[in-house]
Amino acid sequence: MRLHNLPPGDEFASINRVAQWPTDWIAAVCEPPVYHLRAPNARFPHATASAVCKAWVQPNGEYAEVVFAFFTAELPMQVDLFNNNYKWYAFAYDHGEMITFATYCDVEVVDPNSSFSESPVLQPLERFGFNIYSRPGP
Repeated sequence: MRLHNLPPGDEFASINRVAQWPTDWIAAVCEPPVYHLRAPNARFPHATASAVCKAWVQPNGEYAEVVFAFFTAELPMQVDLFNNNYKWYAFAYDHGEMITFATYCDVEVVDPNSSFSESPVLQPLERFGFNIYSRPGP
């Protein structure tokens, strides 16, 4: 198991450490195939790369998708997620960029450990150390 170290500098000082690799994270939430999107694109003008997939978890039998994108900083990530009305997201620092997972799915469950609501679509990321957040914005 690989544990990612926090990068130097204040910008990434509050990011949680996560285990494993991006391919593991993607496999945990995405049902193949993964569709790579052009970068930049209208949905993520600040991303250096992005892709979309059908989520493994389909709450209540409803279709849910996961988008993941790479950003150079948190503010552009928050702006892109906010401007596209994403409900839930999780992110981590990896090799000089932030990888972000997001979903529109509005189904939520309560985490028994924290008593906070979270997305069942993104819950598989928790086993790697990700936190799930709601309502992104700058």
